[in-house]
Amino acid sequence: MATDPIVTTTDLTAYQGGDAQSLIDQATALVRRYCGWHVTPSMSETITLDGSGVGVQILPSLHVTGITSVTYDGTLLAATDYAWSLNGVIEYVAAGLYFSGVSRWSTGLGKVVVVMTHGYADAPEVAAVILARASRMQGNPIAATRTQMGPFAEQYEVASGFTADELSTLDRYRLAPRP
Repeated sequence: MATDPIVTTTDLTAYQGGDAQSLIDQATALVRRYCGWHVTPSMSETITLDGSGVGVQILPSLHVTGITSVTYDGTLLAATDYAWSLNGVIEYVAAGLYFSGVSRWSTGLGKVVVVMTHGYADAPEVAAVILARASRMQGNPIAATRTQMGPFAEQYEVASGFTADELSTLDRYRLAPRP
């Protein structure tokens, strides 16, 4: 069993003190987890995918700007063997590998390795959501949802989450659910 801590007392002190960078990092991590990919900045990354069994592979990105290479079942494909789209879809178009007239990726774990550049150079809408969430947490570091003094009580929006408007913004950058 692992004994290394996930957080330290230094992390707790920074969080409780409303440390701005700590709150920004936390909000950024929540946004990336919600969206299912890093969103911004643009970066090169190697992705290993299970074979889809159909003519397309869906990449974990909504903004692909370049494909450096695709390795399929251990074989480096020629750039003419596949086509790709900005929204993260790779189509297998290799000649001679047709099933019912359609090229297809085989099934199997880790069959497709893609080296790609993806992500937005900047995403001001996403940055605004991160800053708004971090700001809320700085103003309410204990994430209080309700306070009461005597007979008077006040109910707050859950400070650790996102507002409906923020979720609507993030949904434009969110990957579709996958099986």
